[in-house]
Amino acid sequence: MASLALFVFKGSWLPLVAVSMAAANGIGGDLGAKTALAKGSRWVRALFTIVVAGLILRLAWQMFADI
Repeated sequence: MASLALFVFKGSWLPLVAVSMAAANGIGGDLGAKTALAKGSRWVRALFTIVVAGLILRLAWQMFADI
């Protein structure tokens, strides 16, 4: 609510974008929770590890690409 108030106050609130993002956030949260419950914590841990490894590799690539 605070971010919505800030965007409206600054005049940079885009209703279509805001509603679309809110809907996508709700759908993603629901699908994520259902998937986590269906596949179990082992699957969630494996996916989390893959995502973190990818982020670490991306950060390393960005650091060494500038040298």
